[in-house]
Amino acid sequence: MLKKLLLIPTALFVVFLACEVGIRLYGWAPLPPTYAGKSYSSLPNGRLECMNPEVSRPYFSGAGNNNPGCVFYSINNLGFRNNYSIGPKAPGLKRVVVVGDSFTYGFGVLEEDTFESKLEEMWKLEGHKVEVINAAEPAAALPEYKRILNEKVKGLSPDILIIGINLNDIMTFNSSLIIEKISRKYEWGIRKVSKLVDFFCYTMERRQSSEENIKTIQDSLTPERVAAFESFVKELKAFSVAEKSDLYVIVHPIFFNLEKYNFTSVHEKVDSILRNEGIFFHDFLEDFKGKNSEDYWITLNDQHPNEKAHQVYFDVLYKKLKTKL
Repeated sequence: MLKKLLLIPTALFVVFLACEVGIRLYGWAPLPPTYAGKSYSSLPNGRLECMNPEVSRPYFSGAGNNNPGCVFYSINNLGFRNNYSIGPKAPGLKRVVVVGDSFTYGFGVLEEDTFESKLEEMWKLEGHKVEVINAAEPAAALPEYKRILNEKVKGLSPDILIIGINLNDIMTFNSSLIIEKISRKYEWGIRKVSKLVDFFCYTMERRQSSEENIKTIQDSLTPERVAAFESFVKELKAFSVAEKSDLYVIVHPIFFNLEKYNFTSVHEKVDSILRNEGIFFHDFLEDFKGKNSEDYWITLNDQHPNEKAHQVYFDVLYKKLKTKL
């Protein structure tokens, strides 16, 4: 009987040891930051941002990228992500201006793969004389949108004005907060020597932290934030009328847990405000909900929408806006 009892812990130890060896051979380690060291380089007409190879994807070193492993961001005379200067509007020119944050800007996406570039290229192939101006800014929110509109877009006479809304325009969180902010909770001594235990602890910490982060984000949807968004929408509508522009709003989902999405009610609130003001809009949650979130991340640990997501944006917007030119 004693021998049989001793077999149980022995078998468990052997299984543990086998798993330990396996995970060491696999080379598991917590994912490092998306960008390592000095990632920005100033260039005459833009900046270069290079990905950490440990979390990167083959996309960044593909044949179409002149700067393998990196993303080049054009910066034109107005500070926009366009590889040409913006001047007075020429006769017969159709001008589309896009304002938003990093999701709209195409952060982590090669310029030719952003939906703005794709729209301009397609419309030009169809014979339209058109400019699609990417006036979005990383980390922008409602105050920055107003500044961009009043200081840079005003006077450009856009025929179509596209505004990209992220949920952090109505709630409080960083774009990649859910997956980047991981709290270390288990300080077990064995964790320092066992890769298997470290992997188990990290997995638990990531799950618990994401739940805590989601709750914090949901709790930030206050009446004051909703009222600020409603006020912004009214100002946006008035701006488009003054500029004689067709206004179109796009709403981005958070690219996390799209299979069992946590923020549907927030989309419903945003959509309701836009609908009540009679604003033409498209909520991209309907295009991504139920999909695998990680398929649309720019890197293994950054949930900004990648080139696949921008292709979806393009497909929808091309159909929605083709009659506006």
